[in-house]
Amino acid sequence: MNRSLRPRSGFTLIELLITMGVILVLAVLLVVGFGYGIRQSRRSRALAELEQLMQDSLETRRQTGQWPAALPDRTPPDPWGRPYRYEADETEIPGPEGMVVRRDDTLRIWSAGPDGQDGTPDDLQVRHP
Repeated sequence: MNRSLRPRSGFTLIELLITMGVILVLAVLLVVGFGYGIRQSRRSRALAELEQLMQDSLETRRQTGQWPAALPDRTPPDPWGRPYRYEADETEIPGPEGMVVRRDDTLRIWSAGPDGQDGTPDDLQVRHP
């Protein structure tokens, strides 16, 4: 009979459920934060690689007088596994008597971003000028 007067040891079901709920919320926050960090690091890596490709192209332009025909074969893929895209435009605008009035000289290097589609808001690019 004295057994019912003795204090019980252990946890109640409610205490266990609350503890599991708190652990679950913390785990979800950790996973979401980790995913955000991965997305940001891929974006930063792509921008750094784009800047380096632009600097290499500008150096080629300085040495040869024209943009490279394409990106080098050794160019790594973007962080999402797709090739970087490259577009150079060296259009001479003719004036009177065949003189070159202006040279439209642009270079664009870009990544289609995580979705792989051109022209979407997640695209990353560098341009000159």
